[in-house]
Amino acid sequence: MILRNLAKALREQNWFTVVLEILIVVVGIFIGLQADAWNEVRKDRLSEHRYLERIHDELALDIESIEESIRIAESRRDMGRLLLRALDDPEIVRADPSAFLRAIEQASYTLSPTISDHTFDEIKFAGNLAIIRDEELRSGLSAYYKLIERYEQWAYVRAHAQNTYNDRQLGILTAMQKNKFLDFDYTDEFTVADATQALERMREKADFVAHIPQASSHGYAIVTYRDWLEAAQDLRDRISVALGLPQEHC
Repeated sequence: MILRNLAKALREQNWFTVVLEILIVVVGIFIGLQADAWNEVRKDRLSEHRYLERIHDELALDIESIEESIRIAESRRDMGRLLLRALDDPEIVRADPSAFLRAIEQASYTLSPTISDHTFDEIKFAGNLAIIRDEELRSGLSAYYKLIERYEQWAYVRAHAQNTYNDRQLGILTAMQKNKFLDFDYTDEFTVADATQALERMREKADFVAHIPQASSHGYAIVTYRDWLEAAQDLRDRISVALGLPQEHC
């Protein structure tokens, strides 16, 4: 219709109509382009919101896992301290034989937090990081997941210390005792005789005793996990603000 009117106006040299029809075409194209741009912006905002919602939920899982890892690390640290005290004070062994034997088996164990980085990886590998408008929040996301990556280098050292502990511990616990502790929730009581005999065998293993402080301190793990926890809580609160949700840690 517009093209037909424009052609007729040109033939009739009706310049007012020509200009008017051209303006209608130009304005129509502009509005169409603007509508496409608005639609792209709207889709980006929806994508940003969904990404942030998913990361927010993943951070909640991270926080639970990190808190559990801190609890486990502190428990294992206390086990190591119990072993060292028992060397000088056998009454500790007699007071709770099962706790002493469990400490021998588990003092070096660690539980690394399970970090959920699936959504961040999806954003990063798709080249969509810029979809998150808040530059500080975008930087915070990158910093948090890089913090986790750096831990992997230390994890090898931690695993080596635990393997050394396990090797040097061999022969202190009987096969039956070790098999029972394969169940971390095992609650049956051991006798005082079981524990005092294990204490004597432990004293005979100087290399094991010397390794207890290193293998059971868990100091680096506890400090690292607390840093993670603070970073995860801070990041989740910042995302809560972006999503209009209440903050949990202020």
